[in-house]
Amino acid sequence: MAELVATRSYAADLGLGQPMEHCMRQTVIALRLADLIEANDRDREATYCLGLMMNAYCHADAAEQATWFGDDISSRGTGLG
Repeated sequence: MAELVATRSYAADLGLGQPMEHCMRQTVIALRLADLIEANDRDREATYCLGLMMNAYCHADAAEQATWFGDDISSRGTGLG
């Protein structure tokens, strides 16, 4: 399951116009923070899945954002999307 979720995060990176492994890096940071607060295993698992799937929806509204902002990928870099 972990490999499937990680693979899905690559598609989100591409959909967001982010460098490859962007979601993976944010997940590593989130897990380090979970270590600092001594999160339990269940919370660490949720942190892992959420970190990788956080942007999984990014393709769902790409057409609307392109209509509103012109280019959905470049607008995400400006904080508008």
